[in-house]
Amino acid sequence: MATGDLPETPARPKRGPGGWITRLIARPGFQRWASGFPLTRGVARRDGAAIFDIVQGFVQSQVLSALVELEVFQRLAEAPHSARDLGPRAGVPEEHMQILLQAGAALGLLKGRRDGRFALSRRGGRDFGRAGA
Repeated sequence: MATGDLPETPARPKRGPGGWITRLIARPGFQRWASGFPLTRGVARRDGAAIFDIVQGFVQSQVLSALVELEVFQRLAEAPHSARDLGPRAGVPEEHMQILLQAGAALGLLKGRRDGRFALSRRGGRDFGRAGA
């Protein structure tokens, strides 16, 4: 049998430096231990907070994008509205619009009123309340 006739053996995946550390850190049991151990607790909390910040930024950008796409800022610049008013105009169920409006208020872009309607906040009105913004 010639050398070219031998079946190729699959190459073993190369493990770069620190590969075992990455696998260790990914284990839930290690994460629980690291978050409780005094010498690693601070690092574990900072890493967790950094990941949370990334996710939070993503969610905030999605809320802002939905408010812009559904023209909520322009409609609220005219007058305060409720989710019941805005939902059908935007083609969104009232319950979903209520969640979106509450998220916009949590970001400080909108403000909820006692009567259940929402209005632009100072921040939302300044940056997004005008057409074409």
